[in-house]
Amino acid sequence: MVSQDHQQLSLIVICESILQMVTADPTILVSILIAHIRSRYTYTTTYRKTWIAKQKAIERIYDNWDESYKELLRWILAFKHYLSGTVTNIEVGTFIEDGQRVPSKVVFHRHFWSFQPCIKGFDHCKLVVSVVGAWLYGKYRGTLLMAIAHDGDGHTIPIAYSIIEGETSDAWFFFLGRLQIFVTPQPTICLISDRHESIKSVVKRVNNNWHNVFCVRHISQNFMRTFKNGLMKNIVIYMG
Repeated sequence: MVSQDHQQLSLIVICESILQMVTADPTILVSILIAHIRSRYTYTTTYRKTWIAKQKAIERIYDNWDESYKELLRWILAFKHYLSGTVTNIEVGTFIEDGQRVPSKVVFHRHFWSFQPCIKGFDHCKLVVSVVGAWLYGKYRGTLLMAIAHDGDGHTIPIAYSIIEGETSDAWFFFLGRLQIFVTPQPTICLISDRHESIKSVVKRVNNNWHNVFCVRHISQNFMRTFKNGLMKNIVIYMG
C-alpha cells in the first residue's frame, strides 16, 4: 500500500470517484472519502485535496453557492404563486463594491416565511410556541430559526421559519415580530426558548403580554456540561 498522493489523482478524478457517495450523503466525512480513494487507487490523498474535490462534487449536484443565491427571489415568488396563502418577508442589505454603494444591486440579509396550512393550523393549537435555532454551514453562514406549536394530542407542528445572519437582538426581533404579525396574533402567547440573552431582550419589545419560559432540555444540557452528572441531569428534567 502506497501512502503518498499521486499527481495523476487530480481533483477531477477524485470528484468523479466520490460523486455517487456524495450524492447519497452530502454530509459524508472527508476521512471516509480518503479511505475510499485509498482502497480504489492504493494512494492516500491529502485532506485538503479531498475536501476540495468534495466541494466540486457538491457543486455538480446542487450548483454553486452564488448561482443558488441568485435563484432565491424566484424561489420565494414560486412559494407565493404555487402555495396560496404563503407568507414571505425578505430583508436585503446594501451592495458595496470597491468601497462604493451600488444602487442597482442588493445582498440577501434575512428571510421569514410560513405556509398557510401552518398559519391556519395554529388556530387549533395551544397558545404555546417553542423557538429553536440551528447553525447553517457552508460558504455562507447563518442561522435557521423555527417556531413550533403544540396541539392537544402532544404533536408538534412547525409554523414558521427564518434564515438570519446570527442570533442577534435585531435578528430575533425580525423573526418574532413577523411571527406575531403573520402567524400568532393572539394577545397572549407562552414562548418557550433557551436562555439566549437576545431572545429575552426582544420578547417584551414584540408583545408585552407574551410570557417567556425556558426550555428544560436546554437547561439540562447546560447543567450536564457544567456538572457532568447524568443522574442529576435527569432530576432537572423531571423537575420541569
